Amino acid sequence: MKWEDWYKIGRKEILEKGGRGLFNHYASLGEAVQAIYPERPWQSSLFVENLMVPHGFWQSDKNIRDALDRAEQKLGIQKVVK
Repeated sequence: MKWEDWYKIGRKEILEKGGRGLFNHYASLGEAVQAIYPERPWQSSLFVENLMVPHGFWQSDKNIRDALDRAEQKLGIQKVVK
């Protein structure tokens, strides 16, 4: 399993494997993985369960910046002109 594979796992899969208790401590799988492996540069919005972002997600400057950084990389944008 690669680190990136965590992004593809949904809440339903964790529950089916007996991981209900995990959600007693963390609101989402993404939150749990980020807490357990803090040394990794996780991108919250890439977790499959976050495809529908929670209310207020885009109110965070960090979330907006992360999304723009990913778009720049994906589109090959190297310089943003003001």
